[in-house]
Amino acid sequence: MLPYFLFLIFPQERVDSLCLAGRHRRAPSSEAPSKPPVFAAQYGYPGQGPPVFPTEDKAPLFIGLGGPETLLIDTDYVQSGFIWVLDKGVLIVDGALLDLSGHLICTGGGKVFLLNGAILNFNQFYVGQYYLWLTDSSRFEAYDSEVSANGTMHYVYLEKKSTYIAKRTRFPDWTFRQVYNRATLILEDVYHVGDIRLEDSCYIHITRCDTLMPWLQLPGGSVVDVAFPEPEYVDHYEFSDATPGVDGIGYTVIIDTSWRCWWSIAAWPSCSATIRNSELRGSAVGLSGADTHRVYGIYDFKEHTDLRVPLTDRYLRFVNTYIWWWNWKPMGKTVFYMDSCMFSELVGKDSSETYATRSICDGATIHLGSEGNSFVQFADGQVWSFVASWQRSTLLLENTYVVPLWPYQVFNIAHSHSHMLCINSRFEVQPFALDTAIVIFSAIDTLDTLAPGSLAPVTGSAWISAGPQNPVRFKNYRLYWAWDENPPWNLIVDSAGEVHSDTLGFWNTLGLPPGDYDLRLTVWDDAGDSLSAFIDVVLASMRTGEREGSAGLSLQIFQEHDGLRVRFSGPRSSSIRLEAYDMTGRKVAILFDGEPKDEEEGVLFRPGPGVYVLVLSGNDGFIKRAVAIR
Repeated sequence: MLPYFLFLIFPQERVDSLCLAGRHRRAPSSEAPSKPPVFAAQYGYPGQGPPVFPTEDKAPLFIGLGGPETLLIDTDYVQSGFIWVLDKGVLIVDGALLDLSGHLICTGGGKVFLLNGAILNFNQFYVGQYYLWLTDSSRFEAYDSEVSANGTMHYVYLEKKSTYIAKRTRFPDWTFRQVYNRATLILEDVYHVGDIRLEDSCYIHITRCDTLMPWLQLPGGSVVDVAFPEPEYVDHYEFSDATPGVDGIGYTVIIDTSWRCWWSIAAWPSCSATIRNSELRGSAVGLSGADTHRVYGIYDFKEHTDLRVPLTDRYLRFVNTYIWWWNWKPMGKTVFYMDSCMFSELVGKDSSETYATRSICDGATIHLGSEGNSFVQFADGQVWSFVASWQRSTLLLENTYVVPLWPYQVFNIAHSHSHMLCINSRFEVQPFALDTAIVIFSAIDTLDTLAPGSLAPVTGSAWISAGPQNPVRFKNYRLYWAWDENPPWNLIVDSAGEVHSDTLGFWNTLGLPPGDYDLRLTVWDDAGDSLSAFIDVVLASMRTGEREGSAGLSLQIFQEHDGLRVRFSGPRSSSIRLEAYDMTGRKVAILFDGEPKDEEEGVLFRPGPGVYVLVLSGNDGFIKRAVAIR
């Protein structure tokens, strides 16, 4: 394994500057953001730790080029590893199940056939885990069969004169097919086709199909001025250089007798495009080169009477056109600033930089992510899907709520040498790292106004998830306080233990005057990298209605020779909980949890020498604290 520093360099200076710039942001509310009811979805997740995925623990299966020239599968077969169909090799699945935990790759003229009710199941658990890849004149044909992917999104890549034919074949999961380099795609009588991204002289013919989303690329130098047919039913439509108003696209798409054709375009630099009187599901904007672009207030689900997208490197205009979803694609060395927008997907690639604020990624076409050597910051927003980082990229999430809409959007994952950095953000499903990637999580929960002289628990999260091939691990965290805009930082606690949504430490405000203060939480790994979260706190006199109070709670501590005698009481017929914390904020004991049986309960607490905070809480939200010294 290569040393960690050879493939994963932490962008410490950039992260520090962005953390300080966002120092006075408020953490997102503990309440989940509202979502459109049409998108509501139920999903399952086995606990808060990383799920266990099946591994490719079997040797790859080679067909052709040293392996069997033809392999016929006519009884159910499980393959835990890649399948390579090479050099005119042939794989036939006839009336049986092929359950595959790996990629299916065809090259050099290899062929795959699914026949007579065959089922090809990619046994995957997150988007993009496994895929079908055809290249170098290879071929895939499916007739009266089924392709599935455990309910997640399935990927297909076609290139270099490869051919993909599916007739009367079922694809129950959403499928993304990318067709380029003179490849051919033919679909007939297919329900739920999914995304099709096409370019580079490819040929596509779709007949009697349903729910298809062709992403029509508008390359540099192309000129397009068209109105698309109504999407609900398309009798016949061809989009090619032979279509009036179209020039320079270089590919052909023919759609016959199909329903729900969700027209989508992808506009690239130097194109000239005007879309009139149409309904577009997707408008993707490719941002390549080394320009700086800024967009503000561009929203999904909007009718545009006359919108000229504010980009200087192309002409992109929508006249009387409704756009469901926007996709932004920063690439090359682009620097992209986005503010107050709503979009369906943004993935930074190559060496691009993206800085998005006060925006919503609704996840309708997939997710928010980073790839290559890109840097993506997403601050003060919401992500209604999943987040992912790949290769050597960095994805920095600040003050953001991440909540999935669809079952296949559950897992938030850092992949392959990438950083996912989470500051004061909330996840319904916590992120984790695979292989050589790393997730660093630093979050302080929002605090209400505090009374000077109190011992205030500070809750939040301080932890690291590193992939199994990444040797870096959690080292420690430190929690500090400072007068607003007036460091130095004063240490509250220095802890070597990770915290997941629990008490970080207790801030003793005794002797501090009322006013504005900052809290800072810094998490370190053992390679010396760090991530800091900040929040503002106000110290003020207690006001009527504060939840800190008695509400029938009482708490007393007495020294005894063998420990601390703790006496407490609470309202009858209500549940109370008594917990003990050390001064690092670590919970050391739950002394009582339930309904008090007597007017006053008592327990014996036998801690080691030290200072402890005992917290008595009622189910009505009132709490009572006391400090004990042993």
